[in-house]
Amino acid sequence: MTLDMNTTALLITDPQRDVLASDGALADLLHAQVAQRQVVAKLRKLRDAAAAAGLPILYSTLIQRDEHHAAPPSNAPIYQLLRQRGAMREGAGGAIVEALAPTPSTVLATPRAGMLAFGTTDLDQLLRARGIRTLIMGGMVLNLCVEANVRAAVDHGYEVVLVSDATATTSDEAHAGTLATLSLIAQRIVETSELLAELNSSAAA
Repeated sequence: MTLDMNTTALLITDPQRDVLASDGALADLLHAQVAQRQVVAKLRKLRDAAAAAGLPILYSTLIQRDEHHAAPPSNAPIYQLLRQRGAMREGAGGAIVEALAPTPSTVLATPRAGMLAFGTTDLDQLLRARGIRTLIMGGMVLNLCVEANVRAAVDHGYEVVLVSDATATTSDEAHAGTLATLSLIAQRIVETSELLAELNSSAAA
């Protein structure tokens, strides 16, 4: 599969402090893997290369607002954990990390309250308005929000290129297992270096 740069966008899921920073609310679960895979640096390189190649860049974020915290306990352990730790709160741990701060051309989809962006935010409309058919996807957390939105994107008719080392989860085993499952769903699973070469070649053309 060769990327058509006219119909491809970069989608970064949850480039936020609580899942990426060393002092984030979920750092004890995630940061060793985030650091090992150099996720922030790779997402920054992908974002810059995509911008140079003229691709739209979209962020999808998860924000827990006061009204969410006032709701009854969630039916999912991950949501219970977010509430217990006060994680992904607007203007706090839900803030985007400085290295990935939005540029004037970054498109921010309406924030999610849960894992799924398709059907719950304006993401699909933003993509279709730009004629996008292929999504390059990375971000956090691989076997939660990223996986949920890879599956949803495919069911909404998009082809997905998943960047395997520009995302992380809690362990090497969980990472490998999720990629094995998503290999049946994503059109391509690539490493950052391979995709950067493709984007840089397009930008230079």
